[in-house]
Amino acid sequence: MRIDIENNHSNMGIAHVGSTLIVDEVQLKSAPLHTGIDENIWVDNKVKVYPNPASNSINFEFHNAMLSNNITTLKVFNNLGEIVYLRDFAGDAVMINLVIAGYNKGIYHYSFTNAQNLIQGSFMKN
Repeated sequence: MRIDIENNHSNMGIAHVGSTLIVDEVQLKSAPLHTGIDENIWVDNKVKVYPNPASNSINFEFHNAMLSNNITTLKVFNNLGEIVYLRDFAGDAVMINLVIAGYNKGIYHYSFTNAQNLIQGSFMKN
């Protein structure tokens, strides 16, 4: 088998099966990579989390259909899956302000659970 290799500048010669091929000037292109977390968005139309990302505190605002007079549990997890915050609260709460100033920078995951709902999402700590 014979492979002829040339570039724009000069003929590099003939390569044979088992020869080493050297490639120069490889260019890779990709579409823009979007990373991050959506800001100020209702999760499952029941919980709004803002600001996102946050530095000092983050707000969880509840749509009244979320709570419906049930005890609801908020759990916040780090990326290792460790619970860094756990709280039960009454169904009449409309907003929780969680102070995260002491948290390490990174992405955190949260879950709200009660008898009718399981809502999960993420936020970023700057």
